[in-house]
Amino acid sequence: MQRLARHPALVEMVESIIGEGVSVYFSQIFFKPPEGGGPKPAHQDNFYFGPNDPDGLVTAWVALDDATLENGCLYFGEGSNLGPVYAHEAPVDEPFNLQLPEAILQRQPMVPAPVPRGGVSFHHGNTFHQSAANLSTRWRRACALHYVNAGTRFVQPALPYDHSLMLRIS
Repeated sequence: MQRLARHPALVEMVESIIGEGVSVYFSQIFFKPPEGGGPKPAHQDNFYFGPNDPDGLVTAWVALDDATLENGCLYFGEGSNLGPVYAHEAPVDEPFNLQLPEAILQRQPMVPAPVPRGGVSFHHGNTFHQSAANLSTRWRRACALHYVNAGTRFVQPALPYDHSLMLRIS
């Protein structure tokens, strides 16, 4: 993960978006097994992380397998990066699965964004995004690296984070 997060081409792209002096504040690996990997409800990363600068965070979503319509690619709400961060709700039995309320989502069309294996999709922390279920016979694996610039800190996170685990890149 550290080698990927420090890859010079990836870091150069991230710094062109949010500025120099970046760190990875949080990372995730997603494994959607064939014929059953579940969806991830629509959410905004900035609600989860509560950064002091909403423009200081960008997520680099790296496809470890082809991410297709059939196996659960991401969907984005076009232009939602320009809007506010909305309060999220969690299902009673899934307190860590924070998601946008249905009333908000009804006003925002979501557009699929297939990504080939090895490709990267970047999104702003305010961007609505979700993934579909894996209905294919192939795996859909991906890695999300949540980069922040030198001045950005998680000051109002919705969940607890261990700030000592931040990986300084440049």
